Amino acid sequence: MPRYIYHCDACSHEFRALHGIKEVLTVCNLCSAEGNLHRIPQLMRTAIKRGVIKPGAIVSEFIEETEKDLKNQKEKMKEEYKS
Repeated sequence: MPRYIYHCDACSHEFRALHGIKEVLTVCNLCSAEGNLHRIPQLMRTAIKRGVIKPGAIVSEFIEETEKDLKNQKEKMKEEYKS
């Protein structure tokens, strides 16, 4: 699932979201303002050839990075809701 970065004009909050390519977010997850979100264009990730790399290694690396991102997002959300 692709990752997207959004910016809210109402509260100046930037956050990452994982969703399908056809889905578009319209409500900020911090201030709940509707219609103030803009997706920030990002470069596509490309595999760099470093000799022979097995496709499974690339997939495993991507999964590890995604798991780290999700863990960081969960921790941030826990901290926000504790306040």
